[in-house]
Amino acid sequence: SLAALRTDYYFLGDHLWVARFVSTLGGLMGIFVLFKLCRLFFSPLASLLAAYFYAVSWWSLFHSLSPFNGIFTVLYCLSAFYFLETGLREGKRLNFWLTGIFTALCLDTYVPGRLVPIMVFCALMGFLILGRGRFVKTYWKQLLLMLAGFLWLFGPTIWIIMIAPSVMTGRASELNIFNIVSQTHMWWLPIENFGRAFLAILQDPGKANDLRFDPAGNPMMDPFMCMFLIGGVVLCLTGLRNRLSWI
Repeated sequence: SLAALRTDYYFLGDHLWVARFVSTLGGLMGIFVLFKLCRLFFSPLASLLAAYFYAVSWWSLFHSLSPFNGIFTVLYCLSAFYFLETGLREGKRLNFWLTGIFTALCLDTYVPGRLVPIMVFCALMGFLILGRGRFVKTYWKQLLLMLAGFLWLFGPTIWIIMIAPSVMTGRASELNIFNIVSQTHMWWLPIENFGRAFLAILQDPGKANDLRFDPAGNPMMDPFMCMFLIGGVVLCLTGLRNRLSWI
């Protein structure tokens, strides 16, 4: 993401719209990858609805229009799991290599991306428990290739982390919501923020809230536009054969 941003700066100039343009491209690619990932499990209609709800979510709109590279965390995470699932189904080594590459790229984004390797590891442990020895016997070469792809891209950074661990943990420790819970004794804060995420498009948190820990942020749409958005979803679900409802 940073390489793409530097390339655009070189050719188009150091402008705010250039940075936002890179994020917009990342957001659009994320919609496509989510659709492809959902198609591995669900029908075209269900996958299309999932991609639609992803596209109009508050944080997707916010990060897709932001000069910051936060949207690439989602793109790389979706890509890692898409290639992992495709690799387990088809057995092609290239998919496992790309899984390792995109997992490493997640660590090159902001704080949440550092959880993606743990997520991938947990997924593999689930497959290992279900498949047991057969899983290891079938995929051990592909898994080593995935690890090689991860270390090839992220290996130099691991050496830096060993020398200066604060590079990896400093900002994450500051923004960790559980640290805020321990300081404020507001044990319900994670549950509250999780609920706010579903109401983000309607909610106005006010000026006093710290947007770092408030996923709602400022609403992207006013209630009048939200009425049309929700009404469109209802029409879509009740009149699936009517092309006008989709429009």
